Amino acid sequence: MWGTAVTPLLAVRQLIEPYLDPTMTYEVYFRLQRLARRYPPTIVNRELLESLRGRSALYLISNTNFISSEVIREWLSGYPFAKMFFSNEVGVSKPHRDMFSGVIFHAREIQPTLGNLNLIHVGDNDVCDIEGAKAAGFSTFKVESPKDTERWLKESRW
Repeated sequence: MWGTAVTPLLAVRQLIEPYLDPTMTYEVYFRLQRLARRYPPTIVNRELLESLRGRSALYLISNTNFISSEVIREWLSGYPFAKMFFSNEVGVSKPHRDMFSGVIFHAREIQPTLGNLNLIHVGDNDVCDIEGAKAAGFSTFKVESPKDTERWLKESRW
């Protein structure tokens, strides 16, 4: 069900228990975390994000699925995000409005006099990222690859 967050451990349990002995859940979960640490994904250019920090606050909104927020925070250590929102910590997942409203609340906390927020959500999933962000009042940009994101950020005027 969209919008209901599950912890990475529960996601693993739901995936493997029909096929494996339930006692293997923790083993599989910890191996997944170890693999995620060993083989991190391609992440948008850090210098590019740093160059945007002066123009706008940057936030990360992520559904954790099988990878824990702890591992994702390790991947993004040193990246210039004002705050990161993870589904297993918020208690709901994208496209639920609460995943996006946290950004709005935090942005207004930093700059209380901020009138109309210019919120742009960059994502790769039609339902979770694009539809969810639009429903919460964000503009959106859908990417197919990290290069699309870098190109868009360089050309963007926000």
